[in-house]
Amino acid sequence: MTFDERVNVALAIWAALLVVHVIAASVYYWREERSPEWLAALAILAYLPILVSIICLGLIVKYLVRPMIGLIKPSKRAIE
Repeated sequence: MTFDERVNVALAIWAALLVVHVIAASVYYWREERSPEWLAALAILAYLPILVSIICLGLIVKYLVRPMIGLIKPSKRAIE
């Protein structure tokens, strides 16, 4: 499994947890005869900044850090 696949799997698990949380909370509040719409919206708004930051971190690692590591490794081999 490559690094990119691991990032995609982690993001998919995080998204699945968010969906499960929203569905479970909505069902609970629906059974209690309360409005599930505001709860679902609140959960999405609460998790959205965390999800966006995780995606941005993954993109930074993918497009900035990994190419830098690739540039550093050949220079070490050339010195040896």
